[in-house]
Amino acid sequence: MPLFLQPARSSRHRIACLALYKALLRTASLVPLPSQTDDPSLYIPPAKPTKPAQPPLKAIIRNAFKRNSHDVSPRLITSALKNGYKSLSLLSAAASDPMSVEYTQIVTFLRENKTRVLSLRERKEKELDTKPSNTPIPGTVPILVKVSKEGEPPRYIPNPERPVPRPIEQIPNGIRKPPRLDAAGTVPFLRMQKPQSRVIERIVRLKNRKRMENTSALAELQREDDERRIMAEWEDEWDERVHQILPRGKAGGNGGYVQQLEETVRVLGVGLNREREDMIARAEALLGIEKAEEEQMIKEDRERVERGEVTEEEVFNMRHSWRRNKKGKEAGRFYHEEERRRRGLPVSKKRYLEGVRKGRFKEGEDMERAEVGSEEQRF
Repeated sequence: MPLFLQPARSSRHRIACLALYKALLRTASLVPLPSQTDDPSLYIPPAKPTKPAQPPLKAIIRNAFKRNSHDVSPRLITSALKNGYKSLSLLSAAASDPMSVEYTQIVTFLRENKTRVLSLRERKEKELDTKPSNTPIPGTVPILVKVSKEGEPPRYIPNPERPVPRPIEQIPNGIRKPPRLDAAGTVPFLRMQKPQSRVIERIVRLKNRKRMENTSALAELQREDDERRIMAEWEDEWDERVHQILPRGKAGGNGGYVQQLEETVRVLGVGLNREREDMIARAEALLGIEKAEEEQMIKEDRERVERGEVTEEEVFNMRHSWRRNKKGKEAGRFYHEEERRRRGLPVSKKRYLEGVRKGRFKEGEDMERAEVGSEEQRF
């Protein structure tokens, strides 16, 4: 057969394959296999308990033809057909003599095939258990609970089953590090630990992707030169002309294509606005959790200093380095400047001018300390 012709489109090829398929099923039914009650090791239990068990030989034949139905390579097709005719000869010999070597080979193959299929099912179940799922994880509770009723603006509060702030007993090393409110795109979430949970990454990514798709669809439908809007206007114009000629009951269309398009735009816009309000409400509730955790952190640090476990300098160095890692270089620099100002230490002139430009300092404020700091850096 020429390479540019697909075998599935050839009637002679289809007839030959169908004849082989029927001959294999017919011969397989003649092989005298023991019943399932006599020898259950030959029969594979169905994947779903509601389905009955299939004859093992017929199930193997059907699966083989189904697996090879999309092959277009002449090499693969030739190999599959040769194996089919060899199997037909093997089944014919086993059907004629149950004491033959071929019958023993078939029984041995069925037992090995059952072991292989059961091991594949077990491996697949283990992979499904390890893959992330949208179903709730047993033993976990959500961080926020929605308390607003239907039709009211969304409002969330921390879940009563998860106390805020967290008890010190739930913190592994006894040193509190409050979570930080962050947003990826427009989806707010709390950064609880490093590395970030893969489940949270997946949820945030899917929400952002869905919102971007809806936003792009809304922007395209609102364009005046959109092809769908132009086609809808043409359809309405055509229906109006037809209704002028024929009675409205015998006309083909009822119009309203542009109206349906506007309704789609309205539904998309309402959905995006509701989603935005919901994310704002979630962000406010998450910000409240962050503030509560930070206040508790300051309180616990003060208690540790009073008990003499650590000094103020050690607490400052620990929180300063952690904030730089969490918020970046600029946030760490701002925290460092505020702490130096609180202690009455000089601030460098370079940082002072940068703070004035960015609105952290007022012009003329702490200028003497800034000049002193620059003089100290010079020597």
